[in-house]
Amino acid sequence: MSWGTKIVIAFIGFIGFIGYMVVQTFQVNIDLEADDYYQQELSYQDQIDKKNNLAALGEPMALKQVGEAVQVQLPSSLAGVPVQGTVFFKRPQDKTFDRTYTLEPNAQGLVSIPTSDLLTGQYKVQLDWTASGKAYYFEQSLFVQ
Repeated sequence: MSWGTKIVIAFIGFIGFIGYMVVQTFQVNIDLEADDYYQQELSYQDQIDKKNNLAALGEPMALKQVGEAVQVQLPSSLAGVPVQGTVFFKRPQDKTFDRTYTLEPNAQGLVSIPTSDLLTGQYKVQLDWTASGKAYYFEQSLFVQ
């Protein structure tokens, strides 16, 4: 085989490789962190204020998986206080598996969320709630098993 034939074969192989790479890049799903990220960025100070309200309570939050449920323990000062809010499970790999639940604590401030419709993997859990006229926000990563 002559050197000219080898160059043509190498060139065709290179073009085939580039074509394969282009096809692969169009098949990758790329999810944004949020569809309305610009609006969320504008209201980020509100989220900071909510975090500061939680820190001002001086009590820790607890978020862990116990058996077939994820348990959220609100600060004890909020136990028995009417609470309105949401728990958002954000899955970074694929937003089609994101889940939102209503925050419904019992008298001790404990919220139990079943893991039956959550896939095994990493989630960013975001709690956003209002109690006694104050807004609160808590966020933590959690590996659901």
